[in-house]
Amino acid sequence: MNYHNYYQGFRRKGLSEPAQMFAESNLFTPTAAQKYMLGCKYETNDGRLFRYAKDSGSASTRGLMQCAEPPDAQALGKAQTAYGVSVGESKFDILCTTGNGITDHELIDGYLWVNASTPGSAAGSFYIIKDNYWITSDTVMMVEIADYGGVRTAIAATDDISFQPNIYRNTKTNPTTQDAIVIGVPMETVAAGYYYWAQRRGVCPLLIDANDTVVVGEPVGKAGTAGTAGAGGLIANDGTDATWGTVIVAPTHSEYGLVYLNLE
Repeated sequence: MNYHNYYQGFRRKGLSEPAQMFAESNLFTPTAAQKYMLGCKYETNDGRLFRYAKDSGSASTRGLMQCAEPPDAQALGKAQTAYGVSVGESKFDILCTTGNGITDHELIDGYLWVNASTPGSAAGSFYIIKDNYWITSDTVMMVEIADYGGVRTAIAATDDISFQPNIYRNTKTNPTTQDAIVIGVPMETVAAGYYYWAQRRGVCPLLIDANDTVVVGEPVGKAGTAGTAGAGGLIANDGTDATWGTVIVAPTHSEYGLVYLNLE
């Protein structure tokens, strides 16, 4: 199912009044059925911001940071030998690498971009994927993009295309060894494969790693000596490790503290 709210102004940025009322009722109640576009934003009056996400199938625990599905090397930089795309096309075939692991409709609300264009001029072009399905086994895939007007710059047969599922699809508890971007914290335990709201901004409880002591008023992020998946802590490498927010209340080890998330 594709949610056609990408270009509907306030509906992409937030939610309409009926949807807001519904979101309030399920903000803390994950659902088996999808209700909104992945990544849809919801804000509360006290400044907290949430994004709509889907658990990968491994289940998620409240108060633990979640991350996106790791990039698939087989979906990056695929040369489009004999598969160019003309300006204005919104539905076209792309050449993929065998063994990429992508399934039909998995890229809905995901991303397609041209990472290299020689001698063309499409490098850096970016599109939201409306749908995808296989034409020939796992080598030729049909992609439909959601962008109005279709492709803006022709994609040459010599260009390299990459694609990635929506970052809020198939989320998992952030591992002790970082392998993807963090996406937010669920407020309640999420059953395997369920849809939920992940908090990204504002006052939020967060488990603090047993190996770390955080300080009130200082940054919190992935612990430099991480021992617990999803837990926050002191940021060991401020030049490479992402900051999740700022400590409001520092707990003792292995307990939940209060942080102000600032992921966006």
